[in-house]
Amino acid sequence: MARERGGGMTGSGDVAVHIEHLARSLMQKQEDVAAEEQHRTMVSRRRVSRVPARHRDSNPDAYTPWFVAIGPLHNREDRRLRPAERLKVAYLNSLISHGHPDPTHHLAVIQEYVRIVAGREQEARAMYASEEVVDIATDDFILMMVLDGCFIIEHLVNVATARDEPSLHATPFGPTQLSVDLILAENQMPFFVLVDLIASTKLPEFECMGYPAPVLLMKLVLYNFAGEKGRSMSEELLAAEGVSHVLHLLHEMVTAARTSWWRPIPHILDGGWEQAAFAP
Repeated sequence: MARERGGGMTGSGDVAVHIEHLARSLMQKQEDVAAEEQHRTMVSRRRVSRVPARHRDSNPDAYTPWFVAIGPLHNREDRRLRPAERLKVAYLNSLISHGHPDPTHHLAVIQEYVRIVAGREQEARAMYASEEVVDIATDDFILMMVLDGCFIIEHLVNVATARDEPSLHATPFGPTQLSVDLILAENQMPFFVLVDLIASTKLPEFECMGYPAPVLLMKLVLYNFAGEKGRSMSEELLAAEGVSHVLHLLHEMVTAARTSWWRPIPHILDGGWEQAAFAP
């Protein structure tokens, strides 16, 4: 017999039941914590966050866009970013013009863009961990997503079709700086917004290829940043639903390519290990 806290005795059966109850409680707590941690990790991986101060303070220019601001984390009123803000409006017009040469149709296309982004506004906002997003008005956030997304898509299309971009090249080092800015950690926008926008865009140059919108977008991104190597990388693409933003896509594809290039083969030589890094 075991003694109860109040001085009474309890049978061995009661003790066993109590032990099982405690064990089940602990097991449930363990499962809850594991689920919360998995959710927290998944959310944090998919979010666009500020670079920690300990990294930014040592080299702030490495994390700040110098040509174009994408998303809400950087002040697009900055003098050096203003030319790109004007360029975004021009690129919106040229993107629509690919499939709609008649300007009288442009308003309907823009309305569709706005409708699509408005329908996923809260989901898009949730992609940003910064409190700064809370203060952005709904209309401003929607228009920002439309302009930024269409700007990126138009640039990707221009690169893929070797179309001149005189306004971009008019800015000293504009093309080079744009390539850098588009892969800055704080300068990203939700990939699903880009997918929705390109799915609603008529692009005659690519219609014959028959690619679904997510596949076409990923191929354009990889070609823009990796050229011919990007073509070969795009033979095995990720599921678009698992892609957070452009930088995330590049990271995942480069990591996968690096893994496929690395073929470690252990050899025992004189009691030690040697790895043949690039085995055929």
